[in-house]
Amino acid sequence: MRTQTEHYINLPGDITIGLTSTGDVPVGKREELLLGAYLPGGQLLQETPVHVDATIHHEESETRGLWQDGPDVVVRDTWQNDFAADIPYLLYGVARHLWLAKGIYPTHAAATKHANNLSVLAGHSGAGKTSTAMRLLRDHNQRLFSGNTTLLAFDETDTLHAIAGTQTVTLRTQDFLQSGLRATEHTTYGDRTAFRLPPEHYAPRAVTRVGSIALIRLNDTAPHWERLSPLSALHDFYPYALDTVRSAVIGATGHGVHVGEVKAETYRNLAAQLAHSLGSVAAFRGTGSGSFIAEQVARL
Repeated sequence: MRTQTEHYINLPGDITIGLTSTGDVPVGKREELLLGAYLPGGQLLQETPVHVDATIHHEESETRGLWQDGPDVVVRDTWQNDFAADIPYLLYGVARHLWLAKGIYPTHAAATKHANNLSVLAGHSGAGKTSTAMRLLRDHNQRLFSGNTTLLAFDETDTLHAIAGTQTVTLRTQDFLQSGLRATEHTTYGDRTAFRLPPEHYAPRAVTRVGSIALIRLNDTAPHWERLSPLSALHDFYPYALDTVRSAVIGATGHGVHVGEVKAETYRNLAAQLAHSLGSVAAFRGTGSGSFIAEQVARL
């Protein structure tokens, strides 16, 4: 079947991914906003690039399925000339695989910056990473580097840097409406709202050395905050740096799964480099209310 739609996205690490389809896949402001919540540093290209690292090709079909051929993916599904809900997940799954192969780590973490310190806020989905970041912006005059996924990399001395982050923020719609945050643009999807903040709330988009790491979880129990030893921090932070939760993503409306195979060398390299860098990066673990956690991070 003939390709009707072609979109190309450039990503940090000099990576380009194509999204093609036999149908019409519109990408307007709403879709760009959603992609910004999943692809840190992603930029839609206006022209066909010379080189493409991977392509997700969709064929309109009621016989659903997903097939991988190296970095490329073929999806058969009924997208019906729409921007299917699977698309951001598939793009991220392909990007994650390519980033890890280049020693770039898509970390399940938000990040905020104040003065010269960049704090990485890691935690499971629903732990309160984004909510804490928003509170740091509102109550502690910090700036947002990343809303949910932060790309980390090491320099030649194994110093840990953040190189890009997701600029679109997502919250449960109820939390967004109660937050009092001012958004320049927003859209709802499912029970969540994706939005952009005014420009003054963002940190500069520049490679930034990581100053501290906080593993957080918001709850109503007794507040607790502790500094972790480098070894404890290594064991606890390592899975977030690999984003193991999203190592496989669902496509074809549940009839296929994209699995990002990672070489053993990638795992070993991350462990060694992270062990070295955590000797100079302070890491903490905290539980408690949003205000308590934000106060502790603001002191870092």
